Parts: sequence; structure tokens; C-alpha cells
Amino acid sequence: MKTLRGPAAFLLTVFLAGLAATAPSMKPIDQAEADFERQDYAAALKLSKPLADRGEARALVLMGQLAERGLAGVARDPEAALKFYRQASAKQLAAGRYHLARAYREGLGVEPDPSRALRLCQSAADFGYPPAQALLGL
Repeated sequence: MKTLRGPAAFLLTVFLAGLAATAPSMKPIDQAEADFERQDYAAALKLSKPLADRGEARALVLMGQLAERGLAGVARDPEAALKFYRQASAKQLAAGRYHLARAYREGLGVEPDPSRALRLCQSAADFGYPPAQALLGL
């Protein structure tokens, strides 16, 4: 194998450094979701809290899940989880509708309402959300 030297080696190094510098990085919400999936709830909270404060729908769902389960130092609070899920649902996010459907089905922070739960779950499934589709047997 031939070793590059001189200008060719320099140009190759500059080219590769440029590729590394322009490599796409994850958006904060994507990173927060990845952290949540890896069960690094503290990191998920750190990234999702400011996003949820600005109304980012996916971050609202993450905050709802943290509040529902009492993770990462967030107090277990079904009513707060319900509020987050309602906000995400109002933004037309299928995951928000699915989690809101679960809340109505299970009575999480609200009186159980099976018919409302079914409507919300169907709406999430209509948006193509796999967990809602699976729950409905689609």
C-alpha cells in the first residue's frame, strides 16, 4: 500500500476534516428521544424540558412520560402527564394522541373514558402511529 505524502496527504486531510465538520448532528429532540430509549432519563429531561417549555410536541410527550412514570427526578404526577399529552395531541402529534388515549383508557389523571380513548387511538392510528395501530389490531 502506497503512503500519501506532501500536498496530496495535506489535501486528503483537509477534505476528511471538512467531511467530519459537516456531518449532520442530531437535533436536540432526536437526541432526547434516543436518550429516553436508552433509559438515560436525566439526559432526556435536560434536552426535552426547554423544548417542551417552547411547545415542541415531541418534547411534550417525553415530559409526559417522565411525569407519568416519575423518572429523572420528575415527581410522579398523572395530572401533569395528562396535561403534556393533551398539549401534544392538540398539536396533531400522533404520539400525543396515543398517550392521551392511554390516559383515558387507564384513568391516568382523569376518569376513564373508553369511547374517548378509542377515538383518540383511532386518530393516532390514522396518522400511521404503529403502537396505536397495534393496539387496534391493524
